[in-house]
Amino acid sequence: GNGHSGNDLCECGDGPLPEYSGWWDYCNEIEMDDGEDGDPVYFEKEDWADVTDPDNWDHITESVAITRGDYEGLYNPYQEDYYNYGDSPSGTLWAPMSTEEAMEALDTGNVYFSWGNAVDWCPPCVVDDDQILSLWIIEEDEYYDIDMVSWTIGEDGGGGGFAYWRYPAGGQENNEDGSGTVHASVYDHEGNPNDSATVVFFNGDSSVALGVDENGQASAELPSGPWSAFGYDSDTTTYFDLWDGGAVHVEDGSDDFVELFLYPREEYGFVIAHVYTMINDSTQEYLDASVIIEDNEGNIHFEGYTNVWGDIGDPLPPGDDYLVRVETEYGYQEQYISVDVNSNYWLYFEFQTDDEDDDGEGVEFHFSTVDSLYLAYGSVFSTMGADCDSCPGNLSEMTADDYVTIRNQEYFESWASPYEFTDYFFQFIDANGNYEHDIGEVYAVSCENGTASGDWEGGNMTVAYDGNVYWLDFIDFWDQAYDFDWEGDDDSDEIYFEKEDYADVTDPDNWDHITESVAITRGDNQGLFNPYQEDGWNGSGPSGTLWAPFPSDEANESDYVSWVDAIQNNPSNMIDSTFSLWCIDEDKYYDIVMVSWTNGNNGGGFSYWRYPVDDNDTEVFEYLGEFEGHLYFLSPMDVTWHDAYMFTDTAEVGEGIQLYLGTITS
Repeated sequence: GNGHSGNDLCECGDGPLPEYSGWWDYCNEIEMDDGEDGDPVYFEKEDWADVTDPDNWDHITESVAITRGDYEGLYNPYQEDYYNYGDSPSGTLWAPMSTEEAMEALDTGNVYFSWGNAVDWCPPCVVDDDQILSLWIIEEDEYYDIDMVSWTIGEDGGGGGFAYWRYPAGGQENNEDGSGTVHASVYDHEGNPNDSATVVFFNGDSSVALGVDENGQASAELPSGPWSAFGYDSDTTTYFDLWDGGAVHVEDGSDDFVELFLYPREEYGFVIAHVYTMINDSTQEYLDASVIIEDNEGNIHFEGYTNVWGDIGDPLPPGDDYLVRVETEYGYQEQYISVDVNSNYWLYFEFQTDDEDDDGEGVEFHFSTVDSLYLAYGSVFSTMGADCDSCPGNLSEMTADDYVTIRNQEYFESWASPYEFTDYFFQFIDANGNYEHDIGEVYAVSCENGTASGDWEGGNMTVAYDGNVYWLDFIDFWDQAYDFDWEGDDDSDEIYFEKEDYADVTDPDNWDHITESVAITRGDNQGLFNPYQEDGWNGSGPSGTLWAPFPSDEANESDYVSWVDAIQNNPSNMIDSTFSLWCIDEDKYYDIVMVSWTNGNNGGGFSYWRYPVDDNDTEVFEYLGEFEGHLYFLSPMDVTWHDAYMFTDTAEVGEGIQLYLGTITS
């Protein structure tokens, strides 16, 4: 939310700005360059040009200008102060083709996306391929063809220069879906109009931010389809508000109205329910849901519907035992929550679709030493399967080849030593789908890549929960012992980790064991730390790690900083955003998407998805040979610029030899 509120003072004027008046006209200093009689416009922003100077913006319509900082992507300086990953430029949608082609393709489905998706996160590729983009300015419903001429890349962004030709297009005349108007009114908690708020309309692909007028009202003409809204004030003493109707289904010529109420933080807490299902256990699909919040006496405090992001919520007076009830097409769930003032609470409701398998799947975690294995799961081994009714399985029908006292690490190490195993996998059937071993879930240990000893010929063997050893590969073991077809979910797949509020931080079950040197956890408050190397929060972040505030494939080595610097000292910045984690000793990278974070001294809960990033394997760059003192390498089409930068940093090509990056197009 960086939309202008309509109450800022013009640099050259002395009064408030009319809503989207185009302050360049209001101040009578800068003239918009729309082209005369449909003529094309050439725009160039030079490297290191002052992005705060409107002369370095392409002023297109009353609501949209285009510029760029010293690095990253395009944004709209009328509505944003900088590039917002995935959303910028605000108020626009883009198609990876000309406007004429886009209008013809609309019959086959949606072809307009955010700018980043339209350029496939590779602006230089658009230049190299001479690709024409269609720019749709939503508020004015105007279309332009963009022919990108140049795009500067390089260390530290290279200065952020870019240039393009902009051609007016008449494509909007062929858009049969049309548009409608949504009117928003913003009030304080007592029902008085708020004249300093901003309203954001969003559809999941794009957003439009508008400052309200003196009556607390703002209106936007939006393309047909589902749209949601939220409002906020620059006054940080109030909460934002999500429209409780969920989504407005805009149709051609429609008029819809939404109301938003901003409540004081010092008197209320804010509860948000996030409702979703998982697609292939890796991607969230947001669900339409009815949400009701009632107190412990059955009084209803809130009724509403989820928006296009699967979210809905409301401020609540402080109190204990609110019941949040969620109803979707896939069933009903409820959670209790206690609320305090000046606090945000996120509740997550994951539903299984009708075609999901409820039997659980195989999950495994890799360890290179017995020490690290027992540090993570020694407490599980000590139970010898207690409270695990399914652990015996078919083992009584199988003949064990050996036995080890699995509950004792010293005995296990003594038994494993002659075999010289290089890898150990803690495996279990994840019955509840939370990617954590819970009491009652069947488990075993796969010991792999062992050296032949005695009658055993080497390879893999599996140790059951009770210490019986079977000279079987784990796939055969799980099939025979539990009639389970092991497909596995090893450390090459995504992991969901959650540390609950007030969970015992000294218990390794409440750590995310990532590599031999790095685990992640948190105390009852403060930030993340690495329990393998430290006993608590160190003021900077987990030892042995560095972080970048965007996905790994977009980060250069210079982007990696401490955790607290990457999140700008505000963990809430991580929610629903992708950060790159670098485990330094192992040189492994992971993308982290934070799902929840408990603020204040309220228990230190947090949860996230962790996605491994493929190793930056320099072998994907095929050495072609030397020509006139230059070395040439060829990469596959799917290699990213991040891969290429990492290759140049690590490749051993000889002293004094430099590597250069380039692209080849046909």
